[in-house]
Amino acid sequence: MKNTVQGSFFFLAVIAACYLFVHYLYLDSGYVLIVFNNYRLESSLWSCVLALFLAACAVRLLLACLRLVACALGLPSASAEKVRRRRARRLSNRGLIAFANGDWKQAQKLLAQAGRGGSLPLPSYLVAARASGAVNDMASCKAYLHRAEQAVPEAHMAIGITQAEIQMARQEFEQALATLKSLRAKASGHAYVLKLLKQVYEKLSDWQALAGILPDLVRYRVLDAQDLARLEQTVYSALFAQACTASLKQPGGPQRTEAVNRLWKGLTRAQRKNSELILCYARCLCRLQAVEEAEQFIRKALSSDYNARLARLYSGLVCETTDRQITVLEKLKARHPQDADLLLGLGNLYSRCHRPDKAVEYTEMALKARPGADACHQLGGLLSEAGEYKKATEYLRQAFRLRPCNEGSQLVPASGGNDAVAVAGRCGSNRKEAESG
Repeated sequence: MKNTVQGSFFFLAVIAACYLFVHYLYLDSGYVLIVFNNYRLESSLWSCVLALFLAACAVRLLLACLRLVACALGLPSASAEKVRRRRARRLSNRGLIAFANGDWKQAQKLLAQAGRGGSLPLPSYLVAARASGAVNDMASCKAYLHRAEQAVPEAHMAIGITQAEIQMARQEFEQALATLKSLRAKASGHAYVLKLLKQVYEKLSDWQALAGILPDLVRYRVLDAQDLARLEQTVYSALFAQACTASLKQPGGPQRTEAVNRLWKGLTRAQRKNSELILCYARCLCRLQAVEEAEQFIRKALSSDYNARLARLYSGLVCETTDRQITVLEKLKARHPQDADLLLGLGNLYSRCHRPDKAVEYTEMALKARPGADACHQLGGLLSEAGEYKKATEYLRQAFRLRPCNEGSQLVPASGGNDAVAVAGRCGSNRKEAESG
């Protein structure tokens, strides 16, 4: 409604202006006299005004023709340059919109034209290269990157980063790694290059190389503290797993643990206090059957910083120092009386020492603290050894309900040697047999 009223007033104003113009035109046409030497030019005012207007239009038209001729011949011209930049800016805007919309072909075409005629060719060529990579036109991609390097030679970092990101998007991680290494040689402290390098190493599972750049990731604050701690844990856990797998292929003896020991000693003091890395190293020692070394290490670690999973691992060690293991865990129980893993581990140790009363007591306490399949299974095995088969079967059924067989978990007897426990350790039809017992 408001637009309609405004339009009506504008239309009326135009009519009024036209009426006044025609009225004064016929009222008095005016008189213009121009005298120069012996020449006289006489005309009405309105004819003179019309002649001046047509002359101005003719001059502008002539200048426009001259600009077109200059552009066609490649002659330098300030106005032609301004027109070319304006056109390039318009093409660049259209190309960026096409790129944002995912129209890669159109974006590639428009941005290539904008790069040739604009005052800022670098952004146009780099985005055109990304659009070419998106449509798998790698020849054009390399050509645009080369043009960008020719146009702005000092922008080698921006061009290299763009090339690396295109290679990573195409899953060409080996080529991206070579590009990023070249960039890092020119600027070792470039935070974004380090971040991309970290991503490439993760994709290639090159944990040794990733561990090598961790100090730089810290120094240049590429990651926050939480992400850095998570990355350190992932990297060194993978390195421990690789070292352990390689050591298992070697013959037994002290030299079997050299690789994991060397890796552990190479950690910083802060990393050696990380509970996950402590647990990882301890598990490696157990896998390598370095039982005495593992017992000594875990005992020392538990004395400085308690870890429930480490205590459970400690209780599972089968060595000649079972009494010492019980003593260590009993001291820990005084400080952590409701820890289910600790109580379950004590029950397992007492079972190995042939003290079924204590074993049942601690296992029942663990079950009350945290009901779970492991506690039910261990209690079922202990009761089965004591001859209480009915109660044992009930706990074994409960263990199966809490941890189904299709999860792939195998329940291991607490101390072995009983038919009811063996039945509980199998799946499928054997499960029905245990339930019917």
